[in-house]
Amino acid sequence: MESPDAAAQFDTFVAIPIGSLMLIDDVTRDQYIRRFYTLPPSVIDIASSPQTGAYLRGLTRVYNLALEQSSILAWTVFRMMIGDITLAQLSSTLSSELRLANDKAQAIAADIEKELFAPIMLEYNQSLRSQKAAAAPALRPSAGAQNVLDLKQQAANRPLQPPPAAPRPVTPLQPVSPAPVPRPPTPKSVFPPPFSSSSRPPNVPW
Repeated sequence: MESPDAAAQFDTFVAIPIGSLMLIDDVTRDQYIRRFYTLPPSVIDIASSPQTGAYLRGLTRVYNLALEQSSILAWTVFRMMIGDITLAQLSSTLSSELRLANDKAQAIAADIEKELFAPIMLEYNQSLRSQKAAAAPALRPSAGAQNVLDLKQQAANRPLQPPPAAPRPVTPLQPVSPAPVPRPPTPKSVFPPPFSSSSRPPNVPW
């Protein structure tokens, strides 16, 4: 049989955010522990500090909750530290997990934000951005963009071709003289040529 001291020590331990992992199964716990040790040192200190556990146990007394509910507070804070839930979702998560009225859940969330997260807000926000960047899938180019990239790669790998030779100058055409038109021969006269004085036959009177 478990001694009262051992039970009290266990309740105190699970009221610490990192200690609340004892309430979940081994496989899920190992996954959360790997994520936990990627957090900034200031966030790890808050999540593993016994003072944080004492503060959460004190909240159960302030807001008239059962002492055992401090482990639920611790588990909720742990999930927020690793980015499973956001500050904006804290009050609604507490309302559903602890079955609280909205106004009481909002008051508890405001206290937790002020006392635990305000001192480490800068590191906490940087951690959330880093987690989102690591979890975002790499964007792949669309088919059209990939085709353009392939064409550019092919063009870059293609051997350079020599530039085309300059065109030869065109020699202007020389004017062509028209072919001479043949002249028709002069027809011979049917009449005898007139006699000249030197060729006049003798004894022909003029």
